[in-house]
Order: sequence, then structure tokens, then C-alpha cells
Amino acid sequence: RALTDVYEYLRDMSLLIATGGVAYLTNVFQKRSGFTESLEEEWRGIVRTKAALYTFCEKPCPSTEDYLSAFSAISGTIDNMRIVYRNVGETDSLIGLYPYAPLHDMRRALQTLDRLP
Repeated sequence: RALTDVYEYLRDMSLLIATGGVAYLTNVFQKRSGFTESLEEEWRGIVRTKAALYTFCEKPCPSTEDYLSAFSAISGTIDNMRIVYRNVGETDSLIGLYPYAPLHDMRRALQTLDRLP
């Protein structure tokens, strides 16, 4: 009799159980879709920033305004990246590994340029 009761209970609740599973999967896919959209936008921002840095470096006589514009672009990109990613290995004393390391390298390189008038 107990097995029959369990069977009837599961039969009656199967639609609810299936609906819960579908709702969970839908939630997971929506989160993934949102992350993918954020990632695509960040990638576009990184490309724009790289172009701004390249343009600055290729100018024969960049101005202070050019430098500040390029530095602002890389700084903004790093901060925007933090919205999408959590940096691996970041502590108070370490910058971390990915995905900020290449962006920080670009920022450090920009800061070492001795092209300002």
C-alpha cells in the first residue's frame, strides 16, 4: 500500500515537479544570456580602448589631453570589466590574474611613455 501511495503522489505531483525543473533551467539560461551580452559589450569596450591607446601611441606629438583621454579610456575599461568579472587571485597586495592583467599591462605601458610635452 505504501508504494501505491508514493506512486500516486508522484503521479499527481509530476507536472509540478517538471514545471519546477523547467523554470530552473529557464533561469539558468537567462542568466547565461545576460552574462554573454555583458561580455560582448565589454569586448567592444576593450577594442575601443585598444584603438584609443594605439591612436595615442601613433601620434607624432600627442598632447596632454590625448594622454588623459587614452588613460581615461583604459581606466574606464578596467572598472567596467569588474562589473562583468570577478578577478581571479585579486587581493589587497595582488592585482590578480585574469581578465584584468592584460588591461593593467596596457595601463602600465601607457604610464611609462615619455611622449608628453
